[in-house]
Amino acid sequence: MQSVEIYIYVDGVSNRIELFGDEKISLVSSIQNFSDIGKLFTDYTQSFTIPASKHNNAIFRHWYESAVGETDLDAPQDVIGAFDHRTKYFGFIEIDTIPFRDGKFTMDKANKKNGFIESYTINFVGNLVQLKDKFKADKLNVLAGYNELNFPYNLDEVFTRAEGGFNSNICFPLVGSTRRFEYETADVDNDITLITGGINYRELFPAIKITKIFEYIQDHYGLQFTGEFLNSQTFSKLYLYCKNAEEMTAKTEPIQINWVSKDTNFDALFLSSDTLYCNQSTSVYFPLPALGNFVPFRHEYKITINTTATDYNLIVKSGTYAAPDIVFNNLNGNQTLTFFSRSTPFLENYGFRFYISSDTQSGFTFTANLSCRYFISYGNNLIQTETYNAASATGTASTNLNIANYIPDITVNDFLTALVKMFNMVIIPTDETTFEFTPLEKWYQDGDTIDITKFIQQNELEINKPKLFKRIDFKHETSDNILNNIYRGIFNQEYGDLFYDNPNSAFTENYEVKTPFEDVMWERTIGTNFLTTTMWDKDRNPYTPKPVLMYNNGMTNLSSNWYMNNGLGFSLNTDFYVRFSNEIPLAATDLSYLQTLNWGVENSVWNLTFAPNGLYQQFYSQYINNLYNQRTRVLKVKGNFNPYLLTSLKLNDRVIVSNKRYIINTLTTDLTTGEVELELLNDFRDITQDTRYFRFSNIPFLQVDNTEQEVEFIIYKNNYDTFDVKLSTDFLNYTLSTDNDTDILLNVTIEENTTAADRSDFVILEYFENGVGTIIQIPVLQYA
Repeated sequence: MQSVEIYIYVDGVSNRIELFGDEKISLVSSIQNFSDIGKLFTDYTQSFTIPASKHNNAIFRHWYESAVGETDLDAPQDVIGAFDHRTKYFGFIEIDTIPFRDGKFTMDKANKKNGFIESYTINFVGNLVQLKDKFKADKLNVLAGYNELNFPYNLDEVFTRAEGGFNSNICFPLVGSTRRFEYETADVDNDITLITGGINYRELFPAIKITKIFEYIQDHYGLQFTGEFLNSQTFSKLYLYCKNAEEMTAKTEPIQINWVSKDTNFDALFLSSDTLYCNQSTSVYFPLPALGNFVPFRHEYKITINTTATDYNLIVKSGTYAAPDIVFNNLNGNQTLTFFSRSTPFLENYGFRFYISSDTQSGFTFTANLSCRYFISYGNNLIQTETYNAASATGTASTNLNIANYIPDITVNDFLTALVKMFNMVIIPTDETTFEFTPLEKWYQDGDTIDITKFIQQNELEINKPKLFKRIDFKHETSDNILNNIYRGIFNQEYGDLFYDNPNSAFTENYEVKTPFEDVMWERTIGTNFLTTTMWDKDRNPYTPKPVLMYNNGMTNLSSNWYMNNGLGFSLNTDFYVRFSNEIPLAATDLSYLQTLNWGVENSVWNLTFAPNGLYQQFYSQYINNLYNQRTRVLKVKGNFNPYLLTSLKLNDRVIVSNKRYIINTLTTDLTTGEVELELLNDFRDITQDTRYFRFSNIPFLQVDNTEQEVEFIIYKNNYDTFDVKLSTDFLNYTLSTDNDTDILLNVTIEENTTAADRSDFVILEYFENGVGTIIQIPVLQYA
């Protein structure tokens, strides 16, 4: 028997729970299960019972008695005489004093026997499960932080963000909606190289950098996302196209109305410069002058807006009481609006704040006035009404584009889950709020190889075939795009989708891995560097796509200038633009590393060649190919692990049983006895550096043309102690470093080859384990 200790934090104090001596506590661990490859798993337990001892009753505050205590709703984990079953409490498990797992505990029930409370039933949930709980059903557009990206919406700003004048978190892809942008076609209406066909800046929708959205998710929910993959080009150059309407309209940033002039009847207690406070007092509901024995039996609050603007919006927020916003949309000209009216007493405290914005224009001027009207009675008789002007203000509506208004309609959880599916990532909880994101194959690469043969009961083995699917569909959302419709008509399938199909399979079930994103087709004008797409449906009408992801390929030079105008006769022009597409060259001119957002192999519209590195090839093929290998078996074994092995074995470790290598599918552990049941999958991956799936870098061998270029390498630490980046011997330039104990990004500059001969060099690394160094060289060949 092993010593198992379970601790739970209550009132900020770690409390050890007393356990039954014979209680079996089983923990099942799995990250990606071969029978459900589209889902992530985490640690959990079956519910287990603990004694209702005096010690445990003190921890759980005699939860079985509903009359005991209360909970502070603002701080539910601060127990005031009661344990709250609605709340998850942080805790951890130790085996022989060695940390094993942390997570959260919930109360399931109390068990009564012979008139006495005998035990409690509690449940343990791993940290990864908590991530989804934090997001609830929140939409992606509710995240705090988008306001910092708002900018003056005018020709100069949009033009700069479209031509690549600076590296921006908000760019404007040259994607048509109401018309198809053409290049050097001489079409006076659509050729953007002509002044007459120039792009009106109001035609373009913005795109936001994915890493910026991740930053806002972290800030909004108090999380930290780690993992070098999130900083790599594959992820960091990915943008979310913010087109949530058929045509672009200028939805400006709401500005708050500040009340610069206040009536003497409304002192600062009730009306500050930006907030109107309304709360009940002993005799009246709102502040008003002395009325003797007369009291108001009804009251109304109104705001008057005077402006010549059309199609503007007024938002009234009552944040003190957290009541819903009161929104008046699509207003025209002068308006008088009632935003609050009561004829009964109320207990709530309101703090009204007022915001004005527009969906079609920016920078318009307005004046605003607050007025309060009281219907005064004596007894049951209405004797008069009193109206007071509370305050007035003048202002100018913001010229800033409100980015949050363009974020596609998708929840935070669906957005995050879709990216995890696309790149086949595992999410590893480091603690309650820190999560590491890493592709599955990289995660396996970081594990150790451990021989567990001596711990396995050799007399009881079960060898099964894996549960396979006849067909696995890797899909994006169906696109209504005109080019996608043409593709679907020709090939009878969606552009970018992939079907892993075995027509001779003995299995009958199908499986689907699907994202909520739309994979639109792009088009390059023949003989030019202009790449675009058009958000038309099959009838050439603008449509609202599902969320679209696209890669920023940086500034691209054109042979002729293109024009952007403000619709009022003024134009700007340049021969550069930010080229967006559904692919990214990870290794400059070495197209063997061209990464696309397609699941399968499609033609690269830009490079006019096959693009083999779709999402399946790069992030799923190793796992699926190993699973479908004819020699793969599922081995079910039992064993007895000592506390060290129980606490040190990781799910990404490869294990050796009788000289055969396996990956762990599931691991079930009886924490009290050390008995384990493992479901293992044969591992036939070639894990040497010479394979396509390498151990030391995402680019194991580079071949480029003679031009000057820069390539980003991801250098992996693996399971070494540290590594150094050492000086190359010839023409490669990069930053040297020592004692790296995590993965790093290494930007390598390759100078133009003017030697008239092919040449080669190496990125040189030295890895250290237990003080012993191993030199690794990543070859780079540059052609003449």
